Amino acid sequence: MKQKSNYFNTAVSAIRPSTLNKMLNYSTGKNIKVAVVDSGWNYSLNDFRVVKGIGFASRQSEFELCTSNDYNDKIGHGTAVTDIILQIAPDVSIHPIRVFDKKLETSISILVEAVKWSIKNKMDIINFSLGTLEKEHLEPLYKICEIAHLNNIIIVASKSNSNEWSYPAIFENSIGVASNNFQSCFDYQFLKDEAIECVSKGYQQWALWKDGERKYLSGNSFAAPNITGIVALLLELNPKATLEEIRKSLMKFAIKNKKATHLKWVAYINFILKT
Repeated sequence: MKQKSNYFNTAVSAIRPSTLNKMLNYSTGKNIKVAVVDSGWNYSLNDFRVVKGIGFASRQSEFELCTSNDYNDKIGHGTAVTDIILQIAPDVSIHPIRVFDKKLETSISILVEAVKWSIKNKMDIINFSLGTLEKEHLEPLYKICEIAHLNNIIIVASKSNSNEWSYPAIFENSIGVASNNFQSCFDYQFLKDEAIECVSKGYQQWALWKDGERKYLSGNSFAAPNITGIVALLLELNPKATLEEIRKSLMKFAIKNKKATHLKWVAYINFILKT
């Protein structure tokens, strides 16, 4: 880990089990670029690892696409997600993409634009601690996620807290994540071929919120960044790894596996795109 003085004052790093450290060759996510599609980053927390981002949310309307340099977090959600990723992969570069203004609400056009920006700026990972339940959003979001996939960008997305299927988490070109109560943020289950294939720590996650305060947070949103951080560690070891190779590595390091019950919607998505 680099000198602590370069991080914000209350930065912390999760303690990795020594066996995992050795298996991961002590990787820290160096040279890996992560787009955090969320509510942005708290400007008051100066950290060289959080680089200049972009805003697509309008101050006038939660659903209006408006491009600006404003990625300041007005909610705290994106700051927390970023902090969790940095706890696991302390040397990644975070690129905040603000798609929320003062509410956790946005439009499909804003989400599509966020992925387009990530592709253009050659991100390695996109973290979506969010999702949509709207059927009419499925096709445009799937298509842009597939373009990201073809550009070898790994998409990690949280399942809806409502327990309904949400997009992009169930897409086969994304890694879907749900939460459970694990002891460590490095503990997770990998459920091969399931719609939501990772179950990670999402209860009592110690993370930054607004104004630099720390609190315990719970929900699927805070499980996804654990997996994003672990993927960043894996990509440092193999920067050209494909989504399927990352899945195999995640399966290797998972603490428990079980038989799949809900397959990824490959056939359904293919049907949608052909109609």
